[in-house]
Amino acid sequence: MEVLTKETHGGLLQKWLLFRIIVGHENRKYTAKADLDAHPTLPNSWRLNKLQVDPLIRRQGFASDLLNQCTSFADDNGVTIYCDPVANGGFATDEELENFYKKYGFRETTRSHGRFQYTPQSKNDPQLQSQGSNLTN
Repeated sequence: MEVLTKETHGGLLQKWLLFRIIVGHENRKYTAKADLDAHPTLPNSWRLNKLQVDPLIRRQGFASDLLNQCTSFADDNGVTIYCDPVANGGFATDEELENFYKKYGFRETTRSHGRFQYTPQSKNDPQLQSQGSNLTN
């Protein structure tokens, strides 16, 4: 398995962003991607609409790589990211999915903008890291 390319499309001015990793394996290409856009009503806020990894390349660290790119974007630009992750077969339980996001600094929120929220630099919070540390990717 070989990473063929890492791409970034869009940006802060375009109000949308796509991080994509394309992996080659046995003459086939597989994709992992994260799709964000600027929140339509909240200033300095973005939504993580999709974090998707092809089932044949899961559990190889690609989701971690993508989520790190998302949180680095938030840190670099001082924006908050909201998301509503849904377990769809890639994670055994909702609890594992929650722990995965917490491992990268997301925290549960009661706001209606998303079930999880990442604020700039929150991935450096030791308390948040310990909440998600029992899950390895």
